[in-house]
Amino acid sequence: MTEHRITEHRIVEQSLDEDALVIPHLWRHYLHPWRGNANTRIEPGAEKVVLDLFARDDAIAALLLGEHGDPELAQSARRYRGGRPDPVGAAAVASVSPLHAQRAYADFWTAEHGIAFAACALVETVGMRTVEVRGRSQLYDGVVVHHDAVHRGDRGAAAFRHKHWEGARRCRALLATADDGDYADTVRQLASHRQTTAGRRLVSYLVPTRQDWVTECCTDSLNGGTVHTTVMNRRLLFSSLARPEQLDTPAVLDGFALGQLDPSLLATMVDGLGRDVLACFLARVHDPRSTGTDRGHLYEAIAVLPIDEAFQALMADDEHARPALRTAMERFPKRALRLLAEAESPLLNEHVTAHAELIVAVLPDLPGRMRAAVQPILPPVPAHPGSRLLLGPLRERPPARGIAGLRAPIVEADADTALAMGAALATGTAQGVVAGEWLDGQGTAVVPLLVPAAFGGEPEPRRAAEQALAYLRCRYGLDAVVRAANAHGAEAAEAVEALLAEHPVETGLVRPPEIGDWLLDNVLPRVLWRDGERPLPPGATRRLAGLLALPPAFAMDALRQALDPASLAEFGWQLFTAWERPRWDQANAVWVFRPLAEDGWALTRLAHIGDDETARRLVPVIRGWRKWRDENAEERAIKALDVLAGIGTEIALMHLHGIALDPGLKELATHADARIGEIAARRGLTAGQLDDRLVPDFGFDVDGGRLALDYGRRRFLVGFDESFEPVVLDLDQDGAPRRSLPRPRANDDLDRAGAANATFTQLKADLRTVVGNQSRRLRRAMTTGRRWTHADFDAFIVHQPVTGRIARRLLWTSEHKGMSTAFRIAEDRTLADLHDNAITLHPSAHIGVANPSLLDEATRRAWTQLFLDYEIAQPFPQLQAR
Repeated sequence: MTEHRITEHRIVEQSLDEDALVIPHLWRHYLHPWRGNANTRIEPGAEKVVLDLFARDDAIAALLLGEHGDPELAQSARRYRGGRPDPVGAAAVASVSPLHAQRAYADFWTAEHGIAFAACALVETVGMRTVEVRGRSQLYDGVVVHHDAVHRGDRGAAAFRHKHWEGARRCRALLATADDGDYADTVRQLASHRQTTAGRRLVSYLVPTRQDWVTECCTDSLNGGTVHTTVMNRRLLFSSLARPEQLDTPAVLDGFALGQLDPSLLATMVDGLGRDVLACFLARVHDPRSTGTDRGHLYEAIAVLPIDEAFQALMADDEHARPALRTAMERFPKRALRLLAEAESPLLNEHVTAHAELIVAVLPDLPGRMRAAVQPILPPVPAHPGSRLLLGPLRERPPARGIAGLRAPIVEADADTALAMGAALATGTAQGVVAGEWLDGQGTAVVPLLVPAAFGGEPEPRRAAEQALAYLRCRYGLDAVVRAANAHGAEAAEAVEALLAEHPVETGLVRPPEIGDWLLDNVLPRVLWRDGERPLPPGATRRLAGLLALPPAFAMDALRQALDPASLAEFGWQLFTAWERPRWDQANAVWVFRPLAEDGWALTRLAHIGDDETARRLVPVIRGWRKWRDENAEERAIKALDVLAGIGTEIALMHLHGIALDPGLKELATHADARIGEIAARRGLTAGQLDDRLVPDFGFDVDGGRLALDYGRRRFLVGFDESFEPVVLDLDQDGAPRRSLPRPRANDDLDRAGAANATFTQLKADLRTVVGNQSRRLRRAMTTGRRWTHADFDAFIVHQPVTGRIARRLLWTSEHKGMSTAFRIAEDRTLADLHDNAITLHPSAHIGVANPSLLDEATRRAWTQLFLDYEIAQPFPQLQAR
């Protein structure tokens, strides 16, 4: 049994039994599989690749016509293409086919004639050689082509060529999962294909369970005459070793001492030989001919071996061993604690801090001297809310608690319906979605209906009530649910709090989440506790990923209270970016996105743990998804808008509003507009009123107040001009204006300077977004005829630092008792008519952006001239529009 531990480097598999060999998940991508540890199926796209080749490839056409090459091989190829199971003919066709098709042949042959045929056809290729010939195309009239012709090779010169390497790997993978009867038949047929040295090596590679054949190959020379052939010989042999005595044979000793090391070869040797491979690896580490890259690969492989000698070898004073040592510390934390303490290593402090929760658990069992060394550097366990969820071990569910005398109140919604909805939630079907919508409509008012069943004696109603309570906790928070449960008294409220505070896997509400391979392949940052100083230990980080994956979202409020918000948001973003990358669909030869049903929580949880920076990053991703003609990308984009709404900060809603205003986004804009409307309704506002309130002021005030930044002793004030370009005043140089912050000096506080520059850069980007959004919004207000009350106009237009600057460049109109008055906003925020006379609007007036189509021509021309005279550049062509 293994667990996956997330570190700042990568996810490291940590065996619960530190004496067991566990092959890292990352290795499985390039491991040469052994029988019993693979799960390979025939790729459906292989048939299309091969049939397309048969129809369009000149080399195959020339082979079948016998135009070039060995006539007997041409005859065999014709028999094969005619439907007969002729492995020689199949090998001849593959030999003249391009490199990219070799993997597909293994699947195609297996589907066509069985795995034994595929293996024999592959081995037949070692007796063939190809030469390039020139001739007229058999498929395209008048075209001269160059292609391969195939001949029988000399028996003594038979060799396995690099061209067929991917086909051999694929064939071995298919054999590793073949049923016992097919595998035995394949071994029997391959026995007659071992007449040449190259044939013996390839057969042993394909069926490495025949270790007697592998041992026989260890006596053959690896020198194949060419560099490429020698490399192939080494790959075939070293990927088949499984007996310790084979490591002492001349072929292995000589072959392993020379040549570049392939990580897939080392991984397969560890898989086949286990801890017995250590001496062989260390001999190559200490060989002066080994490069730094070779030693790095070797140390990485040694870090997997579950023995003290391997860990001690990594503690050598070698810079190439240090990354592997840290990996081994993560993989074997108990062994690392013991051996680092014995060696009095300076890494002990780091290790104890990183694995505090594990070391606290094993501290009583440590020898006295080791305990005395560890205890002073052991950090205290944080007392933040949610810390038990991240640090405490998973426990079995305690016996169900019963509370006598509870009765459901009589209300409009009955208890039976509430319990039915709770039961439907657990199905994960469309019924569960409907149940969630029903509970959303009831809110925490339904909690008193559920409490009696949650602590009653019947198991089915109890589980349904617990599911519904857990859902309501996710929607409204623990405190709100506990307050509602208090209708049944303090004891019931305490019981509900205890139930919902536990890990849902412990209470049986959900199954442990199964996270896809995408997470194991990616670098993730550590998360800090709320104090912003100490990171979570790797075990807690691993558990955090599992908590985020739970359906539905669980304890997000507790996690936000326990953890540093910025690092939690960054952790969520890194999870999301790892999940959202498109993957290659080999069968259809296209890039595709994972559907939301496949770990879509990596996106949806951003609504709970994301921040302003998350929103800023997400918007270009949403826009990018639209370029993909992929239904999963479209589904993601819609859900991402819900994430922006869920984050709910001014910046997040500002970006959501920007999408709603973009006519080029079509259905996305419609969905974003609907979300804005829902948020406005929850706040008792219209969508337009919410839009007014979403415009950030960036710390500026309406009188031109500026944002203060500093480099420590040097101070700056940041504002913007009428064109929304930044203006920086250097207070140490008599307030001299400049367009950007200066470079930090040697005597500046570099941390504060870095923070100031980051703030300034983000300010410029956000300001551009807001100005663009407000210009589009005001233009839409002009075309739709939106009207503001006098109070809202004064507060959210005239006196808003950003919108006010844009509004001063537009013509406005006031309506009261059938009278319409056109005016502009002057620089001092007073209102002026066409003759620059100050005007005062009636408190009950309604104000809107003037639509030029509603102005008479003389008035429009007069206002146009006034704006030209004052050199007022409009944000859009208002007065020119008709």
